[in-house]
Amino acid sequence: MRTELQQWTVISLSTGAAALVGLLLSFTTTNWLYMTEMCTEHIPFNNTTYVINMTMHSNAGLWRLCTKTTGYSDELYCVETGLKYGLDKNKERLDQQWRTGTVIEATRIQFPLTCLAVLLTLAGFIFSIFGNYRRDKKTIVAAVLYISSGLCLSVSVILFISRINDELSLQNSNNCTHFEYSYGWSFYLIGLSFVAEETSAVISIKLYLINSLKNVGDMVRIIPGLEDKIFVETTSLKNYEPNTQTLIW
Repeated sequence: MRTELQQWTVISLSTGAAALVGLLLSFTTTNWLYMTEMCTEHIPFNNTTYVINMTMHSNAGLWRLCTKTTGYSDELYCVETGLKYGLDKNKERLDQQWRTGTVIEATRIQFPLTCLAVLLTLAGFIFSIFGNYRRDKKTIVAAVLYISSGLCLSVSVILFISRINDELSLQNSNNCTHFEYSYGWSFYLIGLSFVAEETSAVISIKLYLINSLKNVGDMVRIIPGLEDKIFVETTSLKNYEPNTQTLIW
């Protein structure tokens, strides 16, 4: 029994740690979305208009966007998008705007939910450590925090995907002829972190139930006569048959 309890504890802490590390990596890296966009720029110079074909290669994260434009400058340029960037729904979308920028603006709405999911996972991991060490109710609190974090991640990913599709379907750029995108490894790491923390939540609930049964067993061994009392009450409940007859006077 003790060996089995230790094994479940190790699995619970390992999956919780894996979920936390995965979320932190996804949160800090810029590989959520890979984008390639081909546009034509008309640049006037000395009464002459020059036509330049440029291709922008971008990789975007939750709070940072890195771009490299072929045909204009091959240097990698990174800019922080921030928390409030792109949350203004009344901002006018211009036809000459690059789709890369408008897509990033549209996906900023899921940034607060992802931050909340990271904080909930961190709190759940801390409660899981203390709960497994003291064998108390903190394990069930950790399970609730993990489940809440999973819900935030689910809503965040759904918003991220839907806002990209909505932005691309509603906006047409006159200057840009081609746009394609794909999800990066940071995006898929979110899914693995979700599976890991939900697994840790289920195991935490199991550990709480095992510890509760163990506490009842310890009370039976400590308190004399408690085992007989539990047995008598259980037997009486099993043998109890309610009277279903109806008496009419």
